Amino acid sequence: MSERIQDFRPTLRFAVCSDIHMQSISDLRADRLRRWIRLAYRIADTDAAYPKLDALLFAGDLTVEGTFESISDFWRVVQSELRGDTAVMSVLAKNHDNWSEGRACVKTGLSFYRSVTGLPTDYRTVIGGCSFIGLSTCAETGVYYAEPQREWLRTQLSDALCETPGKPIFVMHHEHVSNTVYGSYPQDGWGMDFFRDIFDEFPQVVHLSGHSHYPINDPRSVWQGTFTAVGCGALSYAELTVDGQNKIHPPGHEMIAQGWIAELDADNRLRLRGYDALTDSLLCEYLLDLSDVPRSFSLTPEEQRARAAAPEFPQNAELSVERSGGQIALTVPEAVCPDGSPVFLYRVSLSDRNGAELLRTVLYNEYWRKTDAASAVSFPAPPGVYAVYVRAENAFGMQSALLSKILKEGDT
Repeated sequence: MSERIQDFRPTLRFAVCSDIHMQSISDLRADRLRRWIRLAYRIADTDAAYPKLDALLFAGDLTVEGTFESISDFWRVVQSELRGDTAVMSVLAKNHDNWSEGRACVKTGLSFYRSVTGLPTDYRTVIGGCSFIGLSTCAETGVYYAEPQREWLRTQLSDALCETPGKPIFVMHHEHVSNTVYGSYPQDGWGMDFFRDIFDEFPQVVHLSGHSHYPINDPRSVWQGTFTAVGCGALSYAELTVDGQNKIHPPGHEMIAQGWIAELDADNRLRLRGYDALTDSLLCEYLLDLSDVPRSFSLTPEEQRARAAAPEFPQNAELSVERSGGQIALTVPEAVCPDGSPVFLYRVSLSDRNGAELLRTVLYNEYWRKTDAASAVSFPAPPGVYAVYVRAENAFGMQSALLSKILKEGDT
């Protein structure tokens, strides 16, 4: 893939992020929004062949409650960083962007956004030869979306096929489409199927969404099936599903400011680069061939799993285990996935002399912002601990070889 990416020459570039959750122009998340926009422009500026940022996309939950003040502050930050003819496209969500009266979903955020920005909240526009469609939550009802929006979406997709033939169609609404990207499955709780049957009819669709806050550098956050779907992470905090338990906020979950720089070339190849705006770090990169959809799809769940590889610890790696005052302090050497994806977590178990398991837990390595540090945890240790066992695991449940440590006699 790297050789193909080196030959890449974009003809369209946009930045997309989600779930900013801004409260005011002076809060932490406003600073992250500034960082994200500046990062997007720096990336464009360094491309001598195409030094342009065509658009900034925001996939919902721009604010915490959708007050007039917070939406105005969001727009002030965007306007202060906006350059040239970069277009701005946002969608507004049912929950955070419209909780402006006692956290009741009153839909005022939609009208606030339109009056502050002068921009629509449902739209189709053409940029760089590609159609962009945005769907915000329904303004007239208390539900997420309404039936007229389904018909509007189908019409816009059909019109896009005629107006921009042979090109991908970028569609954005806040929630993931069910059973596509990480965060959209029933056990995750963040997907919806209201538009799924329509998207299934249009393999040209590249769907952009947020809502779950699930990390973009998890390989499951890019999906291809009947169409392409991309989870856009968050600028506010991270969540995970582990072993069927959702809405997990692991240690370090607030240290996140992720988004995608998306680029298309003349051959309909889509390059996705996932960045962390807190450190200006490139987290992941994909090159999707959209020239012959859906036959060219290469990131179906089955193909991703087939290409994945179990994590590996360095040769002669050892655990560091110390016990003191009823606590065990464990440091795990970094494991690496040969396919370049991050380690999802480390599974830890403690056993007694007879091999009976005394405790089982997981250790999170904050892969949403770094993948190159040892992981450490301290936890209460039950009496009689004799051995500590650790396996690294990737996003698909593939596990490394076992690392173990026998505690010294005096430590048990």
